[in-house]
Amino acid sequence: RWSVCLSVCLSVCAGVWGSYLSEKTMNALKGGVKCGSDAFMAVRIENIAFHVWRSHGHFVEANVLGMGALRKLGWSPLIDWKGESFVLDNAGLYGKGESGKASSSSE
Repeated sequence: RWSVCLSVCLSVCAGVWGSYLSEKTMNALKGGVKCGSDAFMAVRIENIAFHVWRSHGHFVEANVLGMGALRKLGWSPLIDWKGESFVLDNAGLYGKGESGKASSSSE
């Protein structure tokens, strides 16, 4: 067996439990995926595996990291409302000399 390491841009959504990948991303990770409406696969971030489902509806092209994956990863979103940005904090380390895992800004 072999695995593919691929950088994927994910939107973080605190309003959904599940995580979703577009059909294009699923095929990039595992070629030849037959993507029906109930298609799902296991992915791994930082050696932690979780399931993702095929994106659907208005978000068919979106890659979304939901709360279930954030919980398994131990990441919490810390929002800077004034700065219009956020950081994903791992185990409360942000602000204690270690940076969060990912960040976003509207700039």
